[in-house]
Amino acid sequence: MVSVSVELISGACNRVPNCLSIKSIQDKNSLNPTKTTDLAVYGVGNAVALVDLSDYIGIKQTLQGHSDRVNYDDHSMEIFSGSSDKTGKIWTLKDENWECTATLNGHTDSVTMVQSIPVKNNNSVDDFTHILATASVDGSIKIWKKYGRGGNVDNIQTITNGRHSPFSLILGRFPIPNVAGKSPSKEEIEGYRDISGVFLASGNTDSKIHFYTWNSSTQIFDKSLVLSGHEDWVTSLSSTTFFDPTQDASKNPAINHWNNGDVILASGSQDRYCRLWRISADRVDKETLKSTNNNTDDDTTSNSDDEDFVDKEYGKSEILAALDSGDIAKLSVRVHKIISRDNSYSLEVESILSGHDGWIHSVNWQSPISSVDDLQIVTASGDQSVLLWKPEADSGVWESEVKLGEVGGSNFGFFSAILSDDGNTVVAIEYHGSLHVWRNVNKNSKFDSQWVQDVAPTGHFESVEDIQWEPNGRYLLSHSIDKTARIYGPWNASDNGQHKFNGWHEIARPQIHGYELTCATFVTPLCYASGADEKVVRIFEAPIQFVESYNKLCVSSALSGEKSSMVKLGGNNPNEKARAVEASIPPLGLSNKAIFQDEINAAAENFDKDEDLELRRQTHVEAFVTSRASGTGSEGIFTSELHKNGHPPLEENLRRRTLWPETNKIYGHPYETFAIASCEPVDTSVPGWLAVSCKAAVAKHAGIRLFDSNNNWRPAQNHKTLNASESQDASPLAAHTLTVTKIAFKPKESIVNDTNSKPIGAVLLSVGRDRSVSVFQQVDEDTSPDGEPFKLVQHVPKAHARIVWDCSWSPDGYMFGTASRDKTVKLWIQKPESEEYAVVNTIKLVEAATAINITESPLNNNSYWIAVGLENGEIVIFDCEKPNTSSEPSNPVLAPFKIQKIHTISQR
Repeated sequence: MVSVSVELISGACNRVPNCLSIKSIQDKNSLNPTKTTDLAVYGVGNAVALVDLSDYIGIKQTLQGHSDRVNYDDHSMEIFSGSSDKTGKIWTLKDENWECTATLNGHTDSVTMVQSIPVKNNNSVDDFTHILATASVDGSIKIWKKYGRGGNVDNIQTITNGRHSPFSLILGRFPIPNVAGKSPSKEEIEGYRDISGVFLASGNTDSKIHFYTWNSSTQIFDKSLVLSGHEDWVTSLSSTTFFDPTQDASKNPAINHWNNGDVILASGSQDRYCRLWRISADRVDKETLKSTNNNTDDDTTSNSDDEDFVDKEYGKSEILAALDSGDIAKLSVRVHKIISRDNSYSLEVESILSGHDGWIHSVNWQSPISSVDDLQIVTASGDQSVLLWKPEADSGVWESEVKLGEVGGSNFGFFSAILSDDGNTVVAIEYHGSLHVWRNVNKNSKFDSQWVQDVAPTGHFESVEDIQWEPNGRYLLSHSIDKTARIYGPWNASDNGQHKFNGWHEIARPQIHGYELTCATFVTPLCYASGADEKVVRIFEAPIQFVESYNKLCVSSALSGEKSSMVKLGGNNPNEKARAVEASIPPLGLSNKAIFQDEINAAAENFDKDEDLELRRQTHVEAFVTSRASGTGSEGIFTSELHKNGHPPLEENLRRRTLWPETNKIYGHPYETFAIASCEPVDTSVPGWLAVSCKAAVAKHAGIRLFDSNNNWRPAQNHKTLNASESQDASPLAAHTLTVTKIAFKPKESIVNDTNSKPIGAVLLSVGRDRSVSVFQQVDEDTSPDGEPFKLVQHVPKAHARIVWDCSWSPDGYMFGTASRDKTVKLWIQKPESEEYAVVNTIKLVEAATAINITESPLNNNSYWIAVGLENGEIVIFDCEKPNTSSEPSNPVLAPFKIQKIHTISQR
């Protein structure tokens, strides 16, 4: 029985605020039934990703079900997600597997927020257990009843907001009613589920917070209050219930007036401020409340009468008059009154936290119930910082105790940040979707925390267009339309003689470009060619920093000397040219420039002599030396307090310190590069080739251009002009009439010699938008009548009924396969005594085929595995016998995930 397991899932968080949460679940691997593990939950594309923060494996599982971007996820006993596909989904853990148990339909635009709260409904025969609220770009908030874990969900109310759409949302609880002045116990607070104590608050694009209270008679929410104060959109809301069993709050003037059970609501805004609002239960006569409690039977609430709910703030004239008179007592905080059922509550501004220089995107309390020890809030902002706030006993105000993030640089800030329940881990999402994790390494100290950034999963934040294994399968290169190229390798950690595999991690980001990256191919294990949405092909070579980093992090120290030398990069080849130490992008430059050791030595020698160094613009080498001198850089391996023997580069280092130098540019095509492939020379007598195609709408632009990788990337030459005074470039390989979508060279190992012991040379396969398949054969000057280095062996004009997206050779070169939008994969083998190929099998599929890869079966040397990627995101693997490829492939295996359209499949 064939099984497929996942080794690496890489993807960045969706670039939207509040798309991150931490969920604690029982640790199945622990003998202690009370031990839990923290899962980071966030949206990746149209899936929900789960990351175990207790290890470094990365994304362990993705929950598929949405058809568009996931915008928000909420964590409770279950996982709630909202998406741009206009739906919300509920995911329930069943037998260690997460299943979608409900879909929330009804919104007419993207669902941006989902909130839930468990309730106990004492005044109804209805036995619902949760209230859910979803907010959408369509301007509405929908309220839902949920019945039990994994149960049904019913929509009970729609709240419209007119022009002012909800931007943030929270379902919270009012304080437990104050009966006879008795403070509630912690058990009472934790067990408080009365639905009459539930409130709904939404931060809207009118810069106000709209409060709703539950109406037990009509079983819907009624608007009670509109809070003004923020001067820009309210982006995030979070609440906690205060409980102080030790009475330590009395020693802190910032919170000594708080009562047990008070609810503290935090609101963050694009005005750069975070406001804290305190809600307290009033002790009043219940009969009076009953006469003033005003309910409505309408199940839809509008904001047309918002002015009726707004308490007027002090005007500027009143403030100036109070200051002129010197009577500061005239200035007081406005106390708002909220009545819900038979209870009355007071709400007032508690504090205004000022410390960010950019928009605040998220605010989150550490715990839903907070004591003095764990009373802290984390805020994430576009100013490149994450702040931890606590009430200071000495100053009597809230202060940012810890500032995390990046100082300077090209970071665009953070979208979300959240604290673990124990307060010792902060997880944040940066603008480009990368996950950031900080850990407090000084956990035992209450007042002297020490935060260290830890290794976290990374990935592309846009579609991945191409993936390529290094020729020996040691690491993986990916290209994306997010304009970055990334390299992933296995992290084999070593600590005190213990060896541990910590999963696959991004170990380099060789190219950060200004154009979308579309294709790539390795020329050698340490050199690759990159194609982008431009007319240029760029050649990159690995620097010393990458070689040292890979050998230290990815080669297990448990390997013996011989095996270790086989896995390590580089070597002692005396003919190998000197490698650059690192690469950098100069100011106002677009290409990665190499930095060599002699340049570093020369710049370092003049570092103290140049008096104008700080007054003029530094060169890229001087900037590199300056970063080392200031302590912001490190050589070779990156280390920290958590990983003293080295760890994969963190996000900041990936952007700045892991670039590969660009060594060549290749020109020639009239339009943007679309496909690229390379082959090693069969022997030293023939060149190695790089083949490139571009976008084409007519036949004259659809040619494949060839470049000699052994001759400084010179275009392929016509044999008849090689000895002439002026040599002539060979013509592009002409066969297709539209864009060539894929190029593949026949594997070098499969090319054999003819009877005269002369190398046959490279064989090139191409497919295109014109639905055709072409095969080209390299020829020498003796057999080429027109002097061209390649001849067209075969061209099949209508090989498929629709566009052909991909093609792949088998490792032994015996056959190749083509994948098409016509929902078929065709297998081709060479005709006897002929250079042409014929179709021997057609595999029919349920969806359009967009990618194909053929490899030898790891279970049986006499069969192939044919992996086919489909347009709906599925990957199907077929088993096909070698001697009898005309027979129907058997045992199709479905890979255990379903994502968006598959662009390419690569194997090692």
